[in-house]
Amino acid sequence: MASTSPTPRYALPVMLGILGVSIVIFTVALVRFIANGTQTPDATPPATTAQQSPVVSTNLESPIIPSTTPRPSWTPPASATITITRTPTPTLTRTLVPSLTPANPQTANYRYRLAEWNLLSAEREIELVTTRADREQNSEWYRAAVYALQEALLRFPQSINAAAWRWQMAH
Repeated sequence: MASTSPTPRYALPVMLGILGVSIVIFTVALVRFIANGTQTPDATPPATTAQQSPVVSTNLESPIIPSTTPRPSWTPPASATITITRTPTPTLTRTLVPSLTPANPQTANYRYRLAEWNLLSAEREIELVTTRADREQNSEWYRAAVYALQEALLRFPQSINAAAWRWQMAH
């Protein structure tokens, strides 16, 4: 003899009926909200110089005027004060793809160290890059050579080789 638990036959239709009624009520409320909620007041109220005192009305048949209170928003109001940021131009809205943060070298990082770039290392870098550019005849290596020449001219403008670097950059 198998024991079966009694299941109500009409539970599913009743639950579907309740769900249908709640969907209809929600739809009606949404339509009313959209119809009444699209009216937004002006962002800046007109400037008045005189203070207005509240007027008490004894007329009970006056029509009800809807409130012109602006809706709450997560966006902060515009500020007239200057905000100092790390970037030259602040981002007003968030982007979908986050951007890279500026590279700030850590003080206790043992993975790298900045090498001094003196005149000898500049000459060596120019020699290596220009030789490879001439050997491979590749535009990317010519760009790298021009970059190395520009950097050397920027850092060492009074060098003996500065005139030769300018001539080499022109060709």
